[in-house]
Amino acid sequence: MDFRLVALVALLPAAALAQSPPQPGDPKAAVPPLRYESALKGYRGIKDDKPAPWKQVNEEVKGAGGHSTHAAPNAKPAPSEGTGTTPAKPTEHKH
Repeated sequence: MDFRLVALVALLPAAALAQSPPQPGDPKAAVPPLRYESALKGYRGIKDDKPAPWKQVNEEVKGAGGHSTHAAPNAKPAPSEGTGTTPAKPTEHKH
């Protein structure tokens, strides 16, 4: 390898370390420009959405079931219940 290339590669880290970072107390230190971005930039007010008719929404929810079906007196059994099949016997555990 060329000696100059090896010397250049060896001196590059030293040159990077020789540059001192800007001092916080230096009034002439270069700083990046300030940038303002509103926290409410993507906000969409409730006035933008037209509310759905409450009676219609209540009817849709009523048909969904939810937790109220647990207490329903005429509830249909789940598919796994009342099928008339006997459960499988558990396997024996041997030591």
